[in-house]
Amino acid sequence: MKKSEKIKGKEAAAALRKKRVLYGIIAVAGIIIIATVWFVAFNPVVAKVGDTVDFFIPGRLIMGLCSTQT
Repeated sequence: MKKSEKIKGKEAAAALRKKRVLYGIIAVAGIIIIATVWFVAFNPVVAKVGDTVDFFIPGRLIMGLCSTQT
C-alpha cells in the first residue's frame, strides 16, 4: 500500500466520522423538536373558556378549596 493510499483512507474515515456526527446532531435536534411539539399539542393541562377549575388557597374557606367557572 502506498503512502498516498493510506492518507486517502484516513481522509475518507475522517469524512465518514464527521458525517456520522452531523447525522447524530440532526437526529437529536429532530427528537427534541418532535417532543416539544408533542408536549404542546397534547398537553391536557390547559383550561379553556367554559371549563370549571378548582384551585387551592391556603387559609381561605373551610377546606381551602374554591370552585369557579372561567
